Amino acid sequence: MIVVLSILLATTTLATPTLRILWPPTGHLVNTSDVRMTYAVDGPFDGFVRLSGSKVKGDLAATSDSVFLSGTLFGSYWASAQLVDSSHRRIGPPAMLHFERILSHAEAHMQRQRQPSKQALVFRVAERSAVFDPFRALGVDGRDVAAHGLTNNKTMEQLTAYAAAPSAKAPHYIIQIWKAYTDALAPCQGAVMLYANSQDYSDPALSLVGRHVGVHATVLELSSVGPMPHTVDAVVGPSQYAAFHPSVARAIVAHSHYVISPGVDTDMFTPAGKKDSTKCLIVGYLGRVAAEKSLGLLASAIEMLMAAESGRCFEFRWVGDGPDIDYYRRFPIALVGGIYNKTDLVRELQSWDIA
Repeated sequence: MIVVLSILLATTTLATPTLRILWPPTGHLVNTSDVRMTYAVDGPFDGFVRLSGSKVKGDLAATSDSVFLSGTLFGSYWASAQLVDSSHRRIGPPAMLHFERILSHAEAHMQRQRQPSKQALVFRVAERSAVFDPFRALGVDGRDVAAHGLTNNKTMEQLTAYAAAPSAKAPHYIIQIWKAYTDALAPCQGAVMLYANSQDYSDPALSLVGRHVGVHATVLELSSVGPMPHTVDAVVGPSQYAAFHPSVARAIVAHSHYVISPGVDTDMFTPAGKKDSTKCLIVGYLGRVAAEKSLGLLASAIEMLMAAESGRCFEFRWVGDGPDIDYYRRFPIALVGGIYNKTDLVRELQSWDIA
């Protein structure tokens, strides 16, 4: 099934074109990884349609009429669609693109048929010390950035190639970055290096730099699926679904896969006292406000529940931050933001009835 996303400009007598999304309806459910998006511009216009979202972004030529969004993973996809001219000035008001990538019947069946593996319930070592490597400025000259069109991912791709096969002919800025990385990670020699899945070339670069400085093991933590291909010693996921996802199996060479389910310290996070039955039922969410969390489905359910004549009072509270948070301000949800003080977080969670 291919879902066609159509962006059309309404026919208007105004000089300024207006961009409207006619298909899909807001929150449309898509069960394919490749989505065909079509668009049209009414009247003469030689600029671009600019998509600005955490997962859907880029400039599309107004003279074209379609593009494929390929390899979409499960989650909520939001993007602002804005007409811009050749000088990158905004033309007219933006439109909103929103669709939900969900499991197909075949994908759901495959997950149900998977045999569960052993879970790592508790992890303890006799002695441990955590070292968080702080951000360090790499000092790449701005002239090199401009001359070579460098982006973070492009630079990390070059660093990965250099780490796999060092060469004196490599660009001088790559040799400079390599030294900065190896110096920064030198204290990790003999340790276990753990890093979260960034879905870009930073991960294979980290793995290779770690091996170069002599880490005991490299561990990829699956904060999301769809990793960049590389080799690690172990993969850790929060669920069977993540740890053994097809995108992980295709991309990652690992000796071991572990499932460590998110846990709750029941000694600390105990419920508050008996709730006053006359008050609203508080339903909360704690986590990142990002595409892979599929929060668009939850937000739509909240909107439907609030519109229903149930006679029950509800309050919805989300604790966390992320790239998509602004898209959810239109819903009847209290967006609390991140809470980084443990005492305040415990107090907040104790006020909830459902999480």
